[in-house]
Formats: sequence, C-alpha cells, structure tokens
Amino acid sequence: MMITAIRCFSLLLVAADAAHAASQLWQPRITRYDHLPDLSDNHTLVRRALDDLTNPPPIDTRSLDKRYLIRTLDLMQPWPNHEIRYCFATPEDKQALFYNLKDAIDRWWFAGLDQSVYRWTEVDDAECHAHRSTVLLIKRGHDGAGHTTTTGYLPADASTGNEGPVMELDDTDWGGYDNKVGTFAHEIGHAWGLFHEHQNPNFWRSEDGFVDGNFGTVFGNDNFHCENLVGYDTALAAAQADLGTEGGKAICKSVLTASQYHFAGSSFLPWTPSIVFAPPGHNFADVDWNSIMIYPSHTSSGNGRPVITAPGDHIINQNHFPTAQDVIGVNLCYTTPVLNLGPFLNQAGNSMFNSFQSIYHQSRGEKGC
Repeated sequence: MMITAIRCFSLLLVAADAAHAASQLWQPRITRYDHLPDLSDNHTLVRRALDDLTNPPPIDTRSLDKRYLIRTLDLMQPWPNHEIRYCFATPEDKQALFYNLKDAIDRWWFAGLDQSVYRWTEVDDAECHAHRSTVLLIKRGHDGAGHTTTTGYLPADASTGNEGPVMELDDTDWGGYDNKVGTFAHEIGHAWGLFHEHQNPNFWRSEDGFVDGNFGTVFGNDNFHCENLVGYDTALAAAQADLGTEGGKAICKSVLTASQYHFAGSSFLPWTPSIVFAPPGHNFADVDWNSIMIYPSHTSSGNGRPVITAPGDHIINQNHFPTAQDVIGVNLCYTTPVLNLGPFLNQAGNSMFNSFQSIYHQSRGEKGC
C-alpha cells in the first residue's frame, strides 16, 4: 500500500486563531431511536451503539484505501507508545470538561480504535509541570472562543515559543450534548494526528486560482464562499493595504497568506502539496464525507451563510462520531514509517524554510481546529 493511501495528512499544523473547530458529515445518517424509549438523553452513545447493532449502516469499502495520512515531516510526531498523557490547566477546567471529554474519547473506542493499544492517561499536577513539554495541557475556552488543538505530538521548542501540546475546548452549550461531544471528538482526532479532510490539496481546483490546489474537482470558487468567513472584511483590508487590491485577495486563495493575516480561511484552504502526504484521488467519491475531520458548511461563518459546501452547493452537516476510515487513519499514523525526506521544514536547507517560519511564528506552531 502506498504511504499516501490512508488518512494521515501531514503536517503542518497551522490554523487561524479565529477558526472554530467542528466535526461533521455529508448527509447525516437517519438514526432510529423509537425502539429505545426508556433511555434518557444522557445515553446518546448507548443509543447509537444499539441502533448500529440493530440497523447497521452500509460501508463503502472502496473508500477504505482513500484516506489521507497526517504525518509530520519533522515537528508533528505520533505520541510515544500510542499514549496521550494529559492534564487539566485548573481544577475548574477539569470539572467543566472531564465528562464530555470522556464521552468523546469513548466515541473513538466505539468506532473501533483499540483502547488496549491507544491510551489517554491523566497525570497529576506535579507530573504535568515537571514534564509540561511532553504532556497535553487541556484548557477550558470561554465566551464562545471555539476550539483548538495541537496536531499530534509537538514537543516544546524554545526557538518558536511553543511550550508543548495544547487542547483548548469551549464548553458553551451550543447545539446540545451531541454537538458538543462530537466537536470534542473532532479535537481528539487532531490530538492523535489527523488534520482536516477538506484541506487535502488534491480536492481543490487549480484553475480557480487556489495556490495549492492540485487539479481536484471537489472544491472551488463555486462552493468555497470565503467572503462569508468571520473576519473577512478586516483581513481583506489589511492584506490589500500590504499587497494591493488584487494581491490582498490571496487570503482566500493561499493558506500561507490567510495564516499571515490570522484569517479563518487558513483552516479551509488546501495545504501546499509538497509538505503533505495526500491520497491520489481528486474527485467527489474520494472524499470521506462522513469523516469527523471535515468541517460542516457553516463553520466560522460570520454572516450565517455557508462557507464550504459539497458540489452542487449541498450543505455539509455536522457528524458526531468518527468513521471507520478515521480509525484506520489513526492506526496508519502510528504504524506507517516516515520517509527520510531530507532537510526538515524548520531547517535552513529546506526550500520551504522561510515560508514555514512565517506560518509557524504566526500560529505559534500548532494548532488544528
């Protein structure tokens, strides 16, 4: 199997600070709960499990070899020994986040991730402070600030100001229990090493002017509505002041430019093909529309209108559970050897060094949303 054949997209872990994370899907599966009338609303996972046992969804086996692989070229690594060691920033953060986070972790186990191999281990405050650079610090976000998570294992690096892996979760009760826990599960995907399905450069149309589009047929000017993103007017004005009227429009065409202006478009636009491992597919059927790592259409919308849609302007709705392909992707992140690709991005001998340094310092080197 080719190294590009599965879901771990690589790297570089930058997303605009304004971007709000989400987990989602193409068409929501109709889930029958009428045969489980005695279960309370707090048993969503149990209801879903029983429903899948009594009415299992079809699996398109053609998609099992089309996942992309998040694999870092240097900085993002798999967690040592398949174990995410974590702590909470404060006792109050733990009280607010613990149970929903646990439910989100359980959804990955339920989806098929082997919990005897992959482990989440909470450490005490002493361990957290003594080994902060290698422990995932979980914080509670406030006031609808959204979610952000270091992609994979990113140890501290004094030269970039990175203090170690971070997960920030907004526990605002928007959309109900399933929405919140599903979003937490999306962030867990980032923590394991997955990045966004929709940022695969092979899905974006080059002819529409996307700098890193790689001859895809899925996303383009007709279904990426950049002008609907939160902060668009501010970012555009700043970019045009620096780059001119036409040059400023690159915030909607280049992930690098969007990142430089702290614009949410950097969580949507395709990654540079030379710094990611992506599957060979370029078409609608190659996208895992059910992935928990694909954004729903209204993510980071500043005006209530859709930002990204499936071809034909079909709305992408939120998915609350990881797919079998998401699980396969995590497995491959931890079993596929990394190729020796020469000088890494943060090394002066790499041709992408200057671009990398620019993005890395803007984002402080982390985060997937």
